[in-house]
Amino acid sequence: GISRKGCILAVIYFALNPLIVRFSFTMWKDILFSGVMLLLVLFLYDVAIGAKRLTENRDLLQFLALAVLVSFLRNRIVYAVIAIFILLIGIYRTYWKKMLVVFLLTSVLIFFIQGPLYSYLNIRPSNFAEGQGVSLQQIAAVVVEDGKISESEKEFINKIIPLEDIPKAYNPSTVDNLKGYETFDHNFLNSHSVEYVKIWISILFKNPWYCTKAWLMTTRSFWGFNVFIEPFAITWPSEKLNIHQVNIVEKITGIDLAYISNAILVHIEDIPIIRRFFESGCLGWFGIFVAMRMASKKCYRILLALLPLNLLWIVLIVTTPIFFEARYMFVYNLALPVLIWILFSGEKTE
Repeated sequence: GISRKGCILAVIYFALNPLIVRFSFTMWKDILFSGVMLLLVLFLYDVAIGAKRLTENRDLLQFLALAVLVSFLRNRIVYAVIAIFILLIGIYRTYWKKMLVVFLLTSVLIFFIQGPLYSYLNIRPSNFAEGQGVSLQQIAAVVVEDGKISESEKEFINKIIPLEDIPKAYNPSTVDNLKGYETFDHNFLNSHSVEYVKIWISILFKNPWYCTKAWLMTTRSFWGFNVFIEPFAITWPSEKLNIHQVNIVEKITGIDLAYISNAILVHIEDIPIIRRFFESGCLGWFGIFVAMRMASKKCYRILLALLPLNLLWIVLIVTTPIFFEARYMFVYNLALPVLIWILFSGEKTE
């Protein structure tokens, strides 16, 4: 549905985007997830404008494959996939039985592979603390701020990490320091997960301000403005990864274009209008704005294509225990041309 001119502009954007260059040689699964997520957004956009139909087996299988892939490549995104399925069942009410079968098949496949199959292959699940970053930050903040905690709760927390170590381990911007502290007992937390959740809920209700503040501080770049952006200039971690840069252009011409381009990028990243489109918070709010604009124009089917991005942003705001990681929101950088196209052409395409 995108015009030839729009495709050319998108290609130029992808070619000149410094974050795409930076992440093109990384091994994080977030980069692969972002690519698959972009394909899911484009697929749902085609569904919204009628270019694809989930009543066709071929299109349905494509959606099934994309749904399974994004669920494996990012924790908790499976809940967003479930929400998309529920919306699709509502859209395809006439074929709701077929959609329900596909939904159940996808759910069983995901949970079977991540459960029994992983166990059979001796693939161990990550520590319980990996999914409790925000709650750990909130508990640590309450301890540091001397909030309301009962003696029994202090005794339990002390078994996870000694109370006297929490002020040294706690960093309002990230949970990594806390869960990676030398006295943090992952084994105890893994075996007492239910008790931990109960104590966290109790502390949360007794200390709403401290817990809210800890959550906002930890996730501030995902909802705030002018917080932080990934540096545009490319640096090579040669000492850590034994990667050495070979400047072929300089060898041939004697001109160091890498130095020139990095010098230019350092200045470009300080231009406000450009900087905003690389801030996680601005990108997230822009996605919400586009969705609200489409809703105001009654382009409700287009909202289907925006749902994965908006749900991902909400999941990051609620659960991400680190104040900034550009790779978590990298899909927004990839999908920015699509968002802009929808903003100006969504009403016409629908």
